[in-house]
Amino acid sequence: MKSKFIILGVVLILGILFGAAYFFLLRHRPSPTVDSNPSPTPVKEVTDVPLKERPFLQLIPRADGKQLTLRLSRFGGAKTLEYELTYQSQGIPRGVIGSAELSGQTEISKDLLLGSCSRNVCRYDEGVDSGNIILRLRGQDGVRKFDSNFILKKGESELASNDGQFTFSGKLGTAYYVLLPTIGLPGPIDGEVAAGPYGIFASDGSSVKNGRVTFSTDGQIHFWDGKSWAEISSGNVDRLGIYTLLIP
Repeated sequence: MKSKFIILGVVLILGILFGAAYFFLLRHRPSPTVDSNPSPTPVKEVTDVPLKERPFLQLIPRADGKQLTLRLSRFGGAKTLEYELTYQSQGIPRGVIGSAELSGQTEISKDLLLGSCSRNVCRYDEGVDSGNIILRLRGQDGVRKFDSNFILKKGESELASNDGQFTFSGKLGTAYYVLLPTIGLPGPIDGEVAAGPYGIFASDGSSVKNGRVTFSTDGQIHFWDGKSWAEISSGNVDRLGIYTLLIP
């Protein structure tokens, strides 16, 4: 009988000890961790932007074809530009990325080297003849994303856009030439745009002889003379620059 009381006492004491331990651990359990720097909510990128609200892009090759100068204007109230230039050099993917502040400016210019430099020693990427550029414009209304494909040629008699809609032919010089859709318009235009605009930019400001502009669809060809748009009735041209096609 006495042994039963002893066993019952031991059980009771153990129960009290386990209860006390559980209560102690419960009180001292660490609180859930709260991230003081939570990840920002992803910002939706807008890609469907009307033509007349898009920025105007130029890519101008250097005399040796080893660098492209990005010029951007008509970017509205955007605060920041992020750019990403990609291309292939002898089958190897290469690229240039960067950003720039736009506040208070009407045009931005950035030199994009097709290669890399260290301690005044430059290694250039060889065999670059085409590529892609992505632009992101960040402002109070969010992020607008644009992209364009370019070709880079030297001494060619014909330049054709990657989308097959535009061809520029004629007697070109030995300079480097870039052809690309300019994303937006350099200035206001009356009428509905059917194709383009496309820009042809030379490393030395070369003119062209026996030039001809051809679009894959019918319409009215217009050329930007730096101040306004002028219609070209025959398609025969003598200048490089910005061309677009309007619905007749």
